[in-house]
Amino acid sequence: MDDDSYPLDDHFLYEIPYWESKGKLVGNGIIFPRQGRSRTAYALDWIRYFDDLTRFRFQHVLGKPFFGLHGELLIVRGDVLKEVWLKMEESVTEDFCFAMHLMEKGIKTFQVMTKISVKSPNSLRDLVRQRKRWGNIIRDAMRHKNFFIIFFTLPLFFTSPIFAPIWFILPSIAIVPGTYFTFVYLYASAKARLLPFLPHALSVVDFVSFLVGGVRRQRSFLIIDKT
Repeated sequence: MDDDSYPLDDHFLYEIPYWESKGKLVGNGIIFPRQGRSRTAYALDWIRYFDDLTRFRFQHVLGKPFFGLHGELLIVRGDVLKEVWLKMEESVTEDFCFAMHLMEKGIKTFQVMTKISVKSPNSLRDLVRQRKRWGNIIRDAMRHKNFFIIFFTLPLFFTSPIFAPIWFILPSIAIVPGTYFTFVYLYASAKARLLPFLPHALSVVDFVSFLVGGVRRQRSFLIIDKT
């Protein structure tokens, strides 16, 4: 658990024995953003909550963390942590790298219903720095031959305003993720009290920062200020 995060209930304590009985030994909760000093960064962070309710939940139903794990409320049985974490290579996206090793070893994951309050970056600049670090998951994924990461980035590609012409060229492909992201960012604009569609427009910053991180390797772990 990061020091800016905390669980909003203790239900996960009762879910762990159930999932362990099903052979699932590593789990995550559901990210729930908490506003810092930046309303725009807070709005952009709502995508994490909805992703947890959709594609991350899907991967946990399968027990295969294709899209990685959150460092927040990372639930791991002790013997698994000792077997995997202490032997894996260094990475600035260590939680994602950990997930790749779990898949290779056939260790299944689960998702608990507990929400984790996570403070959003205090500025758009800090959000960019955070997303650039996250972009390194592309390198970790390719190193472990996890090509499912393509399905993580394609929806961003098809729905980012910077690629608007694609909506008209490939409407059948873009309409589903487009509707999803439009709903998420309209909801986010209401939560952050911003003009409608402003977070959607600013999602370009999120997307480009992530791609830059995927292209340019980051060698040192950067901790942004969330005080």
